[in-house]
Amino acid sequence: MIKLLVAVVAAVICSASVDAALRACTWEDLDYCEEVLTNYTRDPCHWNLEKKSVLYCDFVKLRLKCLKSLNCDKMRSTEEMPININFWINIMESRVPVMVDYNLCSEKSTNPTVVNYEDKCDEYYINKRCTEAISEYLMSRFSLPCVAMLKANPCFSGERARCGLPQPTLDANVLVPGGFVNPNIAIAESGHCKLIFDQSDPLFERQESWRKAHHLDYFAFF
Repeated sequence: MIKLLVAVVAAVICSASVDAALRACTWEDLDYCEEVLTNYTRDPCHWNLEKKSVLYCDFVKLRLKCLKSLNCDKMRSTEEMPININFWINIMESRVPVMVDYNLCSEKSTNPTVVNYEDKCDEYYINKRCTEAISEYLMSRFSLPCVAMLKANPCFSGERARCGLPQPTLDANVLVPGGFVNPNIAIAESGHCKLIFDQSDPLFERQESWRKAHHLDYFAFF
């Protein structure tokens, strides 16, 4: 009887643990990642004028790391929070190696992509132009991580259209039931694309010192 009671208690605890681990992800989970990204991208020690694209690459990798670390069921979406986080993770995981292999990140690629430097519509230049442009936005004083990604989509698609290149498509086999909800648009439409700002934060003084040291005015990256 005692063994049976212990087994039942253990089963209940185990079941409760599984249920807790499989809770649906919430806006609060994503808000946490937005704050992590904000704190990282606003810090001038992560800025680089010699290789601007590194900030955007680090930004994407940090978002990827944060989403992976969330303690919720990343496959479940809800009416309140309709984003399939696992699918979002898969998309970013496919894009980071592209930036690395084009030498747009801090680490060196073990399999660098061959680039036609004479062709300004080579995929390399499309990636370079957009990653640098978004990095510049992230270096502005009041940049929002969610807005950076809203800028990324039209930049990459617009550059490809200008160069007459086909747009990448999502594999229908990996689409979630009901279709894919663009996470960046969903964050904005839900009212969760918010400015995280504290006037007393010493980061802002460090930003101004950095701009002065690099002979840039306050509006350099607006």
